[in-house]
Amino acid sequence: TKENFEEEVLKAEGKVFVDFYGDGCVPCAALMPHVHEYAETYGDKMKFCALNTPKARRLAIAQKVMGLPVMAIYENGAQIDVLVKEDCTIESIKERSEKHSYGVLRGADRLVSEKATPRRRGKPAPKICVRARPGRACGPLPGRRF
Repeated sequence: TKENFEEEVLKAEGKVFVDFYGDGCVPCAALMPHVHEYAETYGDKMKFCALNTPKARRLAIAQKVMGLPVMAIYENGAQIDVLVKEDCTIESIKERSEKHSYGVLRGADRLVSEKATPRRRGKPAPKICVRARPGRACGPLPGRRF
């Protein structure tokens, strides 16, 4: 609830999984039984909480929740991972729960490959992006400012 969010999540030590849901949100209702199942499975590794966002709008906005469903993982009060709307699938929730419970990276979470291009004139080899453009060095596109 909004009364104990700071104590249970922001001031908590260790990892906390927060399910931001709404009573009228159909995807939230569909995912809730699975979240409860994962809470039983991974509950010894991290704490699981839920927040009804329509009843705590200001708190949800402060946590940058602008749509539903949102699943966020906090560690020592800081948000370290978030799943938003279309990313909130049963598989992705399970994958993130495993990742943050056991520290295991799955193939879909690995953004940078361990292989690198050969060294060039004494400079360290850049890491290679696995996702969007295989074979290219990671970083912003040329000519764009971020």
